[in-house]
Amino acid sequence: MFALVSPDKIQLPAGAVVSYSNVNDYLPYRVPEIWLFCKKQLLIYQLQGEEYILQEKSLYFPKIQLQEVITRCLQIAYERNTSAAIRDLKQRLGNRPLALIRFLPP
Repeated sequence: MFALVSPDKIQLPAGAVVSYSNVNDYLPYRVPEIWLFCKKQLLIYQLQGEEYILQEKSLYFPKIQLQEVITRCLQIAYERNTSAAIRDLKQRLGNRPLALIRFLPP
């Protein structure tokens, strides 16, 4: 699961692992965009007012077909290994640095 958040929005202890499965769990934090991977499908939700609305494209990656890219990445990781999946992902994204969790300014 991926969340695009401002670092000042969520305070977690060092080493904490968070696994929310319901998009509404993020409402108190007002995270602008949430990605949930459920039943082999990437779901992209964007905060609009006081609720999350399912979207087809990311606010932050509008030119990338994320569903296709993430599905392929996970398939390669499963069939081969995570290193191969990361190499393929970098190549598909033009060898740009990868950040699966991207912190944005408030």
